[in-house]
Amino acid sequence: MGYKKLEADCANCPFADQQLVESRWILKQTDVDLMIIGEAPGKQEVKQGKPFCGPSGELLNRVLDPLIAGKSIYITNAAICFDPSGAETKTPVVHAAKCCLGRLKKEITDVNPKVIITLGNTPTQLLLDTKTGITALRGKVHLLGDITVIPTYHPAAILRNPGNYQDFLSDIKRAVASILVPAQVAPTEVPFELTLDYAKVFAAAEAAPFAALDLETTGLDFSRDHIIAWVVATETQVFIMPETVKKEQGFLEALGSCKAKWSGHNSKFDRNFILFEFGVPVHFAFDTMLSHYLLDERSGAQSLKVICGSIFGAPEWEAGLDETLKKLHTTNYDDLPKEMLYKYAACDGYWTAKLTRAMSNKLRAYPKLLNVMLDVMVPASEAFSNAETRGVLFDSEACEELKPGYVAKCEELEDAMNCLVGTKFNPRSPAQTAHALYDIMHLEPVNEILARSTDTKAVLIKRRGVPIVDLLVEYRMNYTMLSRYIVGLQNAVGSDGRIHTSFKLHGTQTGRLSSSPNLQNIPRKDKVIKNLFLASRGHTFLYCDYSQLELRCIAWLTEDDFLLDCYRNGKDLHAEMAKVLFGEGYSKEQRELAKRLNFGLIYGRSVRAMADDGLVVMSTQEAERIQRMFFERMPRVSEWIQQVRDIIMAQQYVESPLGRRRRFPIVPFHNYEREEIFRQGVNMIPQSMASDLTTTSFIRMDKAGFNPLISIHDAIVAEVPTETAEEAYRQMVEIMVQCGKDLYGDKIVFAADGGTGQKWGEI
Repeated sequence: MGYKKLEADCANCPFADQQLVESRWILKQTDVDLMIIGEAPGKQEVKQGKPFCGPSGELLNRVLDPLIAGKSIYITNAAICFDPSGAETKTPVVHAAKCCLGRLKKEITDVNPKVIITLGNTPTQLLLDTKTGITALRGKVHLLGDITVIPTYHPAAILRNPGNYQDFLSDIKRAVASILVPAQVAPTEVPFELTLDYAKVFAAAEAAPFAALDLETTGLDFSRDHIIAWVVATETQVFIMPETVKKEQGFLEALGSCKAKWSGHNSKFDRNFILFEFGVPVHFAFDTMLSHYLLDERSGAQSLKVICGSIFGAPEWEAGLDETLKKLHTTNYDDLPKEMLYKYAACDGYWTAKLTRAMSNKLRAYPKLLNVMLDVMVPASEAFSNAETRGVLFDSEACEELKPGYVAKCEELEDAMNCLVGTKFNPRSPAQTAHALYDIMHLEPVNEILARSTDTKAVLIKRRGVPIVDLLVEYRMNYTMLSRYIVGLQNAVGSDGRIHTSFKLHGTQTGRLSSSPNLQNIPRKDKVIKNLFLASRGHTFLYCDYSQLELRCIAWLTEDDFLLDCYRNGKDLHAEMAKVLFGEGYSKEQRELAKRLNFGLIYGRSVRAMADDGLVVMSTQEAERIQRMFFERMPRVSEWIQQVRDIIMAQQYVESPLGRRRRFPIVPFHNYEREEIFRQGVNMIPQSMASDLTTTSFIRMDKAGFNPLISIHDAIVAEVPTETAEEAYRQMVEIMVQCGKDLYGDKIVFAADGGTGQKWGEI
C-alpha cells in the first residue's frame, strides 16, 4: 500500500497492505519514563486505532494503573500494522517485526525512554538479538545502550495461562521501579572466602541479623549421599567451608552450639543431611522457599533460581554447571572441578541471604501469613525433618515374597484379556487398550467427549459387567499395587532398611501436605501393604486420626445448624443425611451414597457425577431431588458457598482462618472455567484448615517426644516404647483434640481416635 514509515522495510513486509496502528502516549512529557513494546496490533487495536486496547490492553492497564501515576508512558508494537493471521502462527509477525526493526530502533532513539518493557518473544528477541525464549529472559535486566530493558510475557499469554500472572506482575513492578532507581545487571559470580576457620565463620553468622546456611551434597538421598561443601552467607560476606572441615577438632560442637539465626531455602533438605550424617539438630529460624510459597502458592514456582530470577533478575548461575555435569556423564557434584562447585555454591548462599531479607519484608505486610510462617511452617519443617531422618522400618523380605503373587496375577489377567480380544495388546498402553476396547470389542463409548478414553474412573467403572472391562479394571488394580507399592516401596528403602519419605509443605496449592515416596495414598483398608511397615524393636505404633475433619471444618466455617447439631451431639452425619434423603429405612448403599454426597456436593461435584461413579443407578430427576434436599437441609452451607464465589469475584483470592491464601488473579470469562475456579476456592479453605490442624498436632507430638513418623492428611502415625504405648496413645488423642481448641476455639470438638499395633496394618 505504499511507503508508511521511515526506516521500515515495507516493501518486503507481509503486513504491508494492512492497516497501520500508530503508537500512543499515556501522559506525554518531554522525558519518557517507560516504553512498552508488544508484538503486532489485532482487530480491537485496528478498530480503535491504538495499540493495547482489547483484552490484553485491559490486563496491562490493570497492572500498570496503580504503578504509573505521574509517569510518562509510550506504547507501541514491534510490527505496527494489523496482524491478519491472529494467533494461528507467529511466523508472519516475526517477519513483519524484522521488516519494522529499523522503524522501531528509530522510535526508541526519538523517544529515548529510561526503561523498556518488551512483551513476548518477538520484540524481546529482536531487540536483544537472541534466540533465547521469553521464559528464560523474563524479569532479568538487559541493557540497550544506557536504556534498561526488562522482558516479560505478553498479556495475551497471561490470559491463556493465568498461572504466569504473578511473574508478569513482578516483572512490571521491577521495570517501573527501575525508572527511579536504575536496576543493575545481576552478578554472574559473587566473591567468597574459602576457609576451614569455622570459628570465624560461625562468629560472623552470629553477629549478623541472620545468616544463610546451604549445603552442597553428592546427591539428594541423605541416607546414601554426603555433604561436600558448607556455605554460610550474611548480607555482606559469603564463606565456603570444604568437606574436610568436618575433621577439624571442635567443628561439630561449634555447629551445634552456634546461636546464628539460620535461614535456608528448603532448609529441611540441609537439616536432614546434617542430622543424619552428624546427629546435630540445627535449628532454622526462617525458610525462604516456604515464605515465598505462602505468598505465591503456585506449584513449580519455588525454586531458588526461579524466585531470584523473578524478584531480582538473577542470572541462571547453574547453567554452566549443568553443562559440565552432562559432559562428565554424572549427576554427582563431587565430580565437578572444585573451583566451579564453589563458585556455584557461593551464588546459592548469596542469593539465599538476599532473598531472606526480601521475603521477611514482604511477609511483614501480611501479619497472619507471617504467623503461619513462624508458628506452623518453620516448626513443621523441623518436626518433619526429625521424622524423615528417623524413617519407618520396612519389611523388605516380606515385600519380596509378595512380588511373585502380584506378577503372576497380572500375567494371568493379561493372558485372559488377550484371549478375550483375540490378539495380544499392552494394557498399559492407552492407544493399544483403546484399539482393543473400541475397535475390536466394540465397547460402547460413554459419550462423544470420552469416545476413546480408557480412563478407569471416567469410563471403565461405568461399563462394569462387560467382561473385558472387568478384567482390565482388575488388572490395573493389581498392576498399581505391584508397581507403586511393591516395587516402588522396595526401591525407596534407604541404606538403613528404612523408608525416609520426604514431606512437602509446599507441595499443593491448598496447603495440604504431599510426600515422596507417597505414603499418604496407600489404600486405607490394604493391610497387606501396611503390614510391611514395622515398629522398631521394643516399640509400638500409635495411630490417631481426626473424625471427618474437613466436614467439621465446613461446620466451623458455615455454622450450619444441621452440621453443628451432628458434631456437638455425637450423631452419625452420614446416617442423618441418609434419613433426610431416603427416609428412616435407608439401605447400606444409600448411607454410602449419603457419605459420598457429604464429601462431594460441598466441594462442587454433582449428584449425577457421583451416581455415575457406578455406586448407584438413578434418574436425572432423582439426582436433582437429592441435590435439592441436601442443600435445603444445610442452607448455611449453600450460603457459604455463594459467599466464597462472591469473594473470589471481588478480590481474586480466598483466605483460610489462619491467613493462608489461594489466589485467582484472573477470573475466566467462560462459565465452565469460572466454575472450576469457584470449586477450587471452596475446596481450599477447609482443606487448609484441616492441614494446619493436623500439622500443628504433628509439631506438638514431636516436641513432646512421641516420634511422629507419618502424616496422612488428617491422621498421624507415631512410634513409642511399647511399655509406654497405652498412656502415650491417650496423650496423643488429647494433644490432637486440644490443638483443635487452640487453633479454632470451642465452636465444635475436633474429635480424634485410633489405636496401636506392631505393624501399621494391625492398628
